[in-house]
Amino acid sequence: MHRHWKQFGNVLVLASAMLSSSSVVRASALLQAPSEAPTASIDQSLLTKANAGDATSQELMGQAYANGDGVPKDYQQAAFWFRKAADQGNATAQNDLGRLYQEGQGVPRDESQALAWFQKAAAQGNANAELNIGFFYYSGRGVKQDYVAAFHWNSKAAVKGIPEAQYNVGLSYRDGQGVSQDYAQAAQWLRKAADQGLAPAQSDLGVLYEYGHGVPQDYLQATVWFRKGVAQNDAGAESNLGVLYQEGHGVPQDFGQAVALQRHAAEQGLAAAQSNLGLLYKNGQGVPQDYQQAVFWFQKAAEQGEINAEVNLAWQYASGLGVPKDHTKAVTWYRKAADQGDKQAQAYIAREQQHIPQSGATQKTDDALDAAVGDCLDHHIATGQFFLIEPTTGQLNLKRSSLRVIVSCEGPVTAWINSCEKETGNAEGCTRMSETITQNLLKDAWNHRSNLKKWGDR
Repeated sequence: MHRHWKQFGNVLVLASAMLSSSSVVRASALLQAPSEAPTASIDQSLLTKANAGDATSQELMGQAYANGDGVPKDYQQAAFWFRKAADQGNATAQNDLGRLYQEGQGVPRDESQALAWFQKAAAQGNANAELNIGFFYYSGRGVKQDYVAAFHWNSKAAVKGIPEAQYNVGLSYRDGQGVSQDYAQAAQWLRKAADQGLAPAQSDLGVLYEYGHGVPQDYLQATVWFRKGVAQNDAGAESNLGVLYQEGHGVPQDFGQAVALQRHAAEQGLAAAQSNLGLLYKNGQGVPQDYQQAVFWFQKAAEQGEINAEVNLAWQYASGLGVPKDHTKAVTWYRKAADQGDKQAQAYIAREQQHIPQSGATQKTDDALDAAVGDCLDHHIATGQFFLIEPTTGQLNLKRSSLRVIVSCEGPVTAWINSCEKETGNAEGCTRMSETITQNLLKDAWNHRSNLKKWGDR
């Protein structure tokens, strides 16, 4: 199984592929780590103004405690000061207090409260709050999932120049979520965010250039944008540039570079890169062929639900390369991929099922079909009405004969298939098995047709 995966859409920053304002440094910088050691104490004049009721000073006090700027980091104190400012209508503080409720920092986690504070701030035109409301609607956090509403709120923030919101709008146009799919619009909005230095947008814009979606196909432009993301240590951009090196698109084919890029992204936890790195080990491209390492990386990616890794890991178990041959585990991973819509994986399930030794429970279901069809045959076998004979050879047409049995004995056969599906979770495999068992019964009856009357009378 040879599959490449292209990082298309931001699965790195947030699983929802949408950004909230805490993902990168924003004006509020609520969760920003201090870049320098905090000073000995907070500005006393700021504290004096905050105690006197100045809302702006109170919001800045909250920022100081949230970021450990001049004081030890203390989210409870941050929440105290943000609330004082928020209660006076300070929109920035309202948004910041909402973020604390969203994350459960200094206050109990409460997404309904978070949304309520975001809405208060958004009512005053706070762009970060609009962005956060869009994220909530997109992900269904604190509110029913609604892509149209998500697009609406992200658009409000995007036109105010918030790069994360511009990125989200671009994704909505690209994926057709909450708005009609429009790659040209997607490219425009992703470019706005990319031009502001947002690494995920740079990576996704590069993918549009690679495939010619909304822009002319241009591998060189794709590499330009991927490199911008790589310069910011963006795992998605690293993996995407690695694929170009694997394929030799826009750059000379260089499996060594591909391995280096995929490994760096894989070590950051990106499932796509882990899957791609596994493929490089499997094929011995840029590294010595090593099936155990291939399995190691496929496993990591598959555990995150990466569909290609699930298929490739199943193949390793089916073939016994890098792991002991295990058809049961192969079926498990093929089924996970099939559940995500991989039709090829669905076809492999039935193949692998044939190699799995039957459990006692499965054997009982087989015996049940044998008995059910046998009882049905008892009523008709003496007449030989289930045997369809090839006129030229005089031999039994086993396939057509078994279909006649299944149709004539539809009740017990269907009951058995339902029981088998409940036991194994594989409807297609059970249907195939019912055909095999029925054919075996007919074959046995045909081979002993001199005793048909006696068998039918039992």
